[in-house]
Amino acid sequence: MKTPVWTWLPGSPDPVLAAHIDVDAGQGKFWYQPAYMDAPLARALDPLHLRFSRKGTGIPMLKDGGLPGVVADAMPAGYGADRLHALHGRTLTALELLALGPPDGAGAIEVCHDIERKLAWQPHTLAELRTHIQQLDHSAPASRAIRPAPVANAPNSRCNTKANCGWPSCKTGAMPRTCPRANLW
Repeated sequence: MKTPVWTWLPGSPDPVLAAHIDVDAGQGKFWYQPAYMDAPLARALDPLHLRFSRKGTGIPMLKDGGLPGVVADAMPAGYGADRLHALHGRTLTALELLALGPPDGAGAIEVCHDIERKLAWQPHTLAELRTHIQQLDHSAPASRAIRPAPVANAPNSRCNTKANCGWPSCKTGAMPRTCPRANLW
């Protein structure tokens, strides 16, 4: 099934339907909308790999799971993708991750059927984030939980901020982290 690709033209607060993408068995096709290509300020979403084309067969995407790089850059990855997989209880496809993820990815591109849901999205407040952190399972692996901050000046701890808050060393590489002074980094 073709999934809409939305973008914002220079100076416009409203998204426009720029293209459609379809991915099947790791290969994709990308079709620009004729109305988008005819718009005065329209630009190719990737001038090197996604030049304007009116071919009815679309632009083939044979590598990288069928996604053009500019679209893949807008997809949740790492911790964000892990949270979406966990929330839905299964491994989501790339197009599902693009549709279900928040509209804060790289570039002015959204890939989804429900653009109104993306436009209505608001980031959580710091108070809401603190509540969410308290609800996480602290015994889960680092990819599924944010661990509680240790006591300041505890043995084997050092500060990763200039505030000398006592956060343990970052040698484990686990992300994301919070420091006891509520700094997210």
